[in-house]
Amino acid sequence: MKPLSFAYRIFPQITRKGGDLSVQSQRLETTDIYKSAVFLCNGGRLAGVRFKERKRGIVSFLIEGDGILQVDLDYRNGSAQVNALQLRHTLNHLRGKLGTSINL
Repeated sequence: MKPLSFAYRIFPQITRKGGDLSVQSQRLETTDIYKSAVFLCNGGRLAGVRFKERKRGIVSFLIEGDGILQVDLDYRNGSAQVNALQLRHTLNHLRGKLGTSINL
């Protein structure tokens, strides 16, 4: 497996239903804006933007949704597919979110 160039963490949302544990949705946190855009284009939802290291300007994106872990695997394997126009719009949206986070 290739070493990861960007930090990310995975947060499964686990709930208890009648004694059984089930995973409702998955969360992933990454500092890679392109990876975040691919997740959003494949059904993910932007759950938050936060500073990891304010002095260095490192920002992380918290993405959640069903199937995010599979999209992550596809992205790392180079087999994730996305509409190019949608990817461009999503990248612009994320860059806009960065601008509003920095100006706060």
